Amino acid sequence: MAGKHIDFDRYLPFILVAAANAVSSGASRTYLPRFGMGVTEWRVLANLKSRPGMTATAICTASALDKAAVSRAVATLVAGGFVEGQGDDGDRRRRALFLTDTGTALHDRMIEVALSREQGLLDGFSAAETGTLHGLLTRVLDNARKLDDS
Repeated sequence: MAGKHIDFDRYLPFILVAAANAVSSGASRTYLPRFGMGVTEWRVLANLKSRPGMTATAICTASALDKAAVSRAVATLVAGGFVEGQGDDGDRRRRALFLTDTGTALHDRMIEVALSREQGLLDGFSAAETGTLHGLLTRVLDNARKLDDS
């Protein structure tokens, strides 16, 4: 085959997506049987614990999640009594969302598993390497957002 081709072992966009998919699907396989919630519901809970009152749209932006996925996750969490909305009942995307006491308790159980998974992902990395990795990935994310904005 003549011409350029992609070496998927070295092509950064492929490696990033493959890593993100592996981390996300592994999280869902861990969370679903234990908590009856997948990774998207977890991300909504984690966002609302850190920043109470976020809207669904703000969660999408902060977490780079699909609007439909967040909408489904919020609906599931509201129906389960884990999240409540305040404000614009006509448009869920503009309602301020808050964890209920039940939602906070679920978050507090799930965070232990999430932090343990993070430690497993960083197994064998020194503190300096972890800091470097975080900094580099944050820069890649910032650059990706700049590319999308231009």
